[in-house]
Amino acid sequence: MTTTSTTPIVPPRRRAGHRLAVAAASLVALAALGACGGDPDRSVVSQTRAAPAFVPGLVEVMLSPPAEDAQRRYLERMPAPDDVREQPVVNRHDPRVTDRIATWTYRGVTVEVYHAATSGRRIPMSVRLSEPSDPIDGLFVGMSTSALTSVAGAPDERAADTWRYRVFDDPHAAPYEVLVDVDGGVVQALTWRAYLD
Repeated sequence: MTTTSTTPIVPPRRRAGHRLAVAAASLVALAALGACGGDPDRSVVSQTRAAPAFVPGLVEVMLSPPAEDAQRRYLERMPAPDDVREQPVVNRHDPRVTDRIATWTYRGVTVEVYHAATSGRRIPMSVRLSEPSDPIDGLFVGMSTSALTSVAGAPDERAADTWRYRVFDDPHAAPYEVLVDVDGGVVQALTWRAYLD
């Protein structure tokens, strides 16, 4: 079962609406500087392109499904992936049951879907975006790490190449995670990972 949040996907633990407004205003200011001949951080402005159209909606329905069958309906409407791989996994509640995790691969996007054997239910587990993209709730591949910390704050864990944010935004829901792969001060990939029980 997926337990999700009902607030925006931006990962700061200390979420405040004004942080998003400030971050959006900063990105607009950087773009304006570029248009006026200023020297903005090009990794923030010029490398963006649209992520596949289904990504923002999938992240939202994965983390905050509006109805019981919203995830199923969303997965059914998604385009066919370029590649699908499946692996068996032992059900953590009943070790006699073998479920499956399917990895759906698209250009620049990897989606993991949990297939529950007993119920037949398909649950999105994670969405990984690995190509430059337009912002999804303020976060995008190609942004600088300084822009990332302006939007999301300091990560909960920080390794050399991966930053981990744990988002506790609903006292009645389990946290979710946002993993950020970084290299050379630039975000290389973003992964939203839902909590599964």
